[in-house]
Amino acid sequence: INTAVVKRVGEKQVAFLVLAKGPDSVSGAEESLGNALATQGFRPVATFFKPAFVQDGRAERLMSGDWKQATELEIKKRVDYVVLARASVGFSSSSQFEGIISANLTLQLKCLNMISSTFCGSQSFETVGAGYTNAAALENATLKARPQMESFVRTLRLN
Repeated sequence: INTAVVKRVGEKQVAFLVLAKGPDSVSGAEESLGNALATQGFRPVATFFKPAFVQDGRAERLMSGDWKQATELEIKKRVDYVVLARASVGFSSSSQFEGIISANLTLQLKCLNMISSTFCGSQSFETVGAGYTNAAALENATLKARPQMESFVRTLRLN
């Protein structure tokens, strides 16, 4: 984790991370999630988790409800909440529409309250976007996912 991150009085800091299942970039989804958090008055921290946290499987374990990592790393001393998302993308092409590619983006979101070691929300949804390239189709699917990410952030049970 990024030990330079410290809690600030009067601010609710939320570390967030989107875990990609597969080689496709989900930076658009991560950006959308950060914007949704900021819009709701939280201070999003995109740089909290270092690559090793993901590579060592710690992010997956935390998302699965293993609080041991969070306790050992004393995450609650640095941020109030963690929002993790698991993203997977599948691409397909249509025989009806020549050259059009569809991207099926599936997102599983979880909010973790670091102070009380409880879950503060979860949601899963799928969106489909179309384009002439995989990247364009994924970008469109991500744009369609924004309202659902914003809705998820609005419904979080945060103290």
